[in-house]
Amino acid sequence: MTLHYACEQMTSEDMIVGAGCSCDLDKVEDLLGQSTIDDIIDSASDAVAVATSMRVTGRCTDTVRPCSDGVCGCPGRCACCDIDGVKLPGPNITVTQVKVDGAVVDPALYNLVDGDVLVRWGADSGKTWPGWQVLTKPDTEADTFSITFTHGHLPWVARMAATEIACDLLTGVTPGGQMKLPKQTVAAIMDNVTLQLDPSLLQGLAAFPWMERLFATYPAGPQPIIYSPEIRGRYTLHTVS
Repeated sequence: MTLHYACEQMTSEDMIVGAGCSCDLDKVEDLLGQSTIDDIIDSASDAVAVATSMRVTGRCTDTVRPCSDGVCGCPGRCACCDIDGVKLPGPNITVTQVKVDGAVVDPALYNLVDGDVLVRWGADSGKTWPGWQVLTKPDTEADTFSITFTHGHLPWVARMAATEIACDLLTGVTPGGQMKLPKQTVAAIMDNVTLQLDPSLLQGLAAFPWMERLFATYPAGPQPIIYSPEIRGRYTLHTVS
């Protein structure tokens, strides 16, 4: 199994042992193999991401291919308030690489404004990013433009919540161990079938102290989306697999 919703493992064997988990990692490894421990840690991490409606996923790395949609970022005509840049999604953004026409752009030539708008900088200040590209070409070729960046966060409360869940799942596969979560909840988490959380899942997860703290900070359930056309950015971000 690999991560389906979380972008990184939110706990580790050392954290699980340090938290005083009653599971026996050596027995689990002997009986089921190291891959089972890794799968359970992945499942616990996915559970936290799903339970927080994807607001806590850890640090994610994405590469996007921007194309201009021709719409100014300011209401009415473009004015001094407009920032000619590419608005990137997610919190705590760090740009790791920019390519134009297949060539890596010097990091000194771009910067983030307001934490999420990538602009030309330094010697390239005043220049615009390419407004079009050929998405069917890899970003190592001419007529392409790509941005690779990391985003997201992993608060300590989420790491502890994932540790609690992983401990419970590992206890369940330890001979003689008793779990807090119902079996149907474990199956839903480990199969990663859907993002929909049923009441029994939320009730089961709320049995853990750190999960209660996590829910207090990031209440479960879908979050409202506000769309305003006058603040839409100039670029549409595409991902190419």
